[in-house]
Formats: sequence, structure tokens, C-alpha cells
Amino acid sequence: MKHWGRWAAAGAGLAAAAGAVGVRRAAGRAGVSTGAWAMTAALPWLFPGGDEPERLDRRIALDRKRGPAEPPARARVGRTLRRETVGTAEAWRVSPKHGRGDPGAPGGGRPILYLHGGAYLFDLLPAHWPVLTGLADRTGREVVALLYPLAPEHHVEDGLAAAEAAYLALLAGTGGVPVAVAGDSAGGGLALALAHLLRARGHPAPERLMLFFPWLDATGADPAQPDLMRTDPMLRLEPLRRAGRMWAGDLDPADPRVSPLFGDQSCLPPVLVQVGTRDILLADARRFKVRCPAATVTEYPGMFHGWVCAPIPEGRAALAEAATFLKAGA
Repeated sequence: MKHWGRWAAAGAGLAAAAGAVGVRRAAGRAGVSTGAWAMTAALPWLFPGGDEPERLDRRIALDRKRGPAEPPARARVGRTLRRETVGTAEAWRVSPKHGRGDPGAPGGGRPILYLHGGAYLFDLLPAHWPVLTGLADRTGREVVALLYPLAPEHHVEDGLAAAEAAYLALLAGTGGVPVAVAGDSAGGGLALALAHLLRARGHPAPERLMLFFPWLDATGADPAQPDLMRTDPMLRLEPLRRAGRMWAGDLDPADPRVSPLFGDQSCLPPVLVQVGTRDILLADARRFKVRCPAATVTEYPGMFHGWVCAPIPEGRAALAEAATFLKAGA
């Protein structure tokens, strides 16, 4: 999910090479939009396979050199963006586009705490910005994207502490009225682990939990995942397992703080999970539904990991569903 410009260019190149009619036919057979088909076809070229530890180490080093992605120019048009400290960590506070937010509307004055994905190793990515601005515009609420500590320099205890501090700071700003928590991929796992931690410490539960294709089991041990990996154009199990071990530190990767799938799922706020059927994390979402029957799990046919970030009809539909869910808690 690193460079969406590359995704678009690669997808457009494939579409041109195959011919518009051929792309439409192929997309129709797959039951997805032409944009989704082109991106799915491009992903193996943009994210070539390889389980070598050195490959992951190089990506981490490049990420640290780059730092968290700055908002693109289009994200700044008509909205206020501020980088500030929230609790103990920095965060981007993203307002709705002017005219889209109403502080007097139900829930309009309450922000959404957002925990970004990236396998707990990578900082806020350019691909996250369409989600942050899209949620802000569709809900009319500010979105606070936390830049929490990352592995391998930090571990799960540090990340949870930063998320808890941010949540409590936002809670203080609303006079104790709970705020929603959202997250994608690893950020979705951190969001669920945060809800468990808040419950254990007697803090008010989040208003709602919005989990985009969450990574809930850092062990990567589900027997369904090798088969799922055959149709996943992006994720590979061994790098995920290594990332999970880095995030766990001295803990067992199966510890519920690291893999919240194995935690107690009782007394949670309303939860919506979105996942694509061409994502190895589909196994996590299905097992979570078994452990938390009250949760809503929406499976998007043919979608790859991270599709919500993409400028395709399926991504817009997922953001619309997420916004409707978040606004229903007001």
C-alpha cells in the first residue's frame, strides 16, 4: 500500500495492454470492477513475493528514513489538518471538508481515533490518507490518526500505552463521552487490543469499533491461511509471522495483547469488520465472528488486502458502509 500512484499507473498499463473490452470481460468474470481487476493484477508486480528477512529489514530502514506520510495536496483542500501531540504520541487531526461537518449534529463534536496499519513495522502510508479524509467527510467528524510506536524499536506494550493515552485524552476532550476507534490491518488488531485493555482497567468502552481487514492473530498459524495465500496477491505468511514476533518482543505472539483474537470478546461495543475474500486475513475475521457473534463481518467478494484505500467502487462502498456504522453510534 505504499505508492498509490504506482498502483494506478501499473493498473492503467495492464488495462491498456489487455484492451478495454478484455479488461471489462475479465472483471465481469471475476465479479469485480475494472479498477479492482486491474489493481489485483498489478499487485504481484508491485509487491513481489519473497520471505527473506533481509527484504523486510530493508523495507523497515526505508520507512524510517521516509517517516510518516505527509498529507497530499488534495487532502489539504477545504479542510484543516494539524499534527499535534495526543496523549503521549503525535497524531494527525483531520477535519471534514468545509461544509461536511456539523459540531451540533449527533456525534459531530466527537472525534474518531484511527490506528493505522503496516504490520506494526511501518508508519502512516500515503494509502491511508484517502481513508482518513474519506471517513472524516462521510461522518462529519474529526479523525485523529495516531503515530504510535513501531516495532522493532518498540513492542506491543508501548503501542498499547500510546493508544490508551490517546483514547483517554480524547475522552477528556468530550467530557467523558466515549469516542469511536477505527483501524486497518495491524491497526485493527491494535484497536481490538485497546478495547480489551480499556475494559480491564474500567475505562469507558469505545463508542464503536470499526476494523478494516484486521490482523488479529500474529502467529499466522491458522490452517486455512496457506490456501488463502494462493489467491492473495499481496500478503505472505512468513513476513507477517516475523513482524508479529517483532511486535511481541518478550511476549508469546499468541498473547492476547499481541493477537487479540485470543482475548475475551465479551462486553465489547458494536463492532464492524470488513474483509476481502482474497486476503489471508479473511481467516482472522471469520474466527473473530465465531468468538464474537454480535459483531458484524462484511466479506467483500474478490477484494484484496487494503482495497478500502483504493480509488475503486468497492473501496468507496466500504467507506460508505463504515461511515454509516460509525454515525449510527451517535
